[in-house]
Amino acid sequence: MVVRMITAGEQRRAEELFSIAFETPWQEEAYPTKKYAAFLDDNETMTSCLSIIPFSAHFDGKTVKMAGIGGVSSLPQYRRCGGIRGCFEKMLPDLYREEYILSMLYPFSTNYYRKFGYEVWARGARYELELSHIPGLPREGYSLLADSSNRKKVLEDIRLLTKEWERRYNGMVELTERAYAFAAEADPCRKQEFVYIHYDAQGAPAGYMVYRKERDG
Repeated sequence: MVVRMITAGEQRRAEELFSIAFETPWQEEAYPTKKYAAFLDDNETMTSCLSIIPFSAHFDGKTVKMAGIGGVSSLPQYRRCGGIRGCFEKMLPDLYREEYILSMLYPFSTNYYRKFGYEVWARGARYELELSHIPGLPREGYSLLADSSNRKKVLEDIRLLTKEWERRYNGMVELTERAYAFAAEADPCRKQEFVYIHYDAQGAPAGYMVYRKERDG
């Protein structure tokens, strides 16, 4: 087995491998990633691969490099042959040398990724609330619906709010420009997606919310 970073000419094959492994239609990746892959001894037949997505994250008051791990996949006929293990064993020392402080992934199995040093560091919860159960509060300031007439200002203010929120939490990833598309492209008329931003009594941005209407039945 040969384990190494892929070349530019092998990018398409790595994307196809992911599509086959996860049974999803192939589509070209929207942003560049670094990929490690395992090959048979011929150094051409790709059997497994994974991707590294670079992020900036907050940790103990500093902005540090974080590697997001995704696309961890093997072709069905090469599973349980050590390809993914080989990719991690090659990748992790490289990340250390490149001064990545953190690495994060969403595991299908916590026990599986513990073998490579990963551990649970965050848990999520989802709540569904009836709007009628949310208590009314004294209203100060005003709220604004983002649309084509004001989205530039709204986008700037949402960036300010988000960056302040990100700094509060260890491990919080800095959003990239791609992640702000909901505000940059806010169009309630066409998309039925509503972005509201609230300003306090002094006119400073205080919070924002996005909601979408879904028709059920």
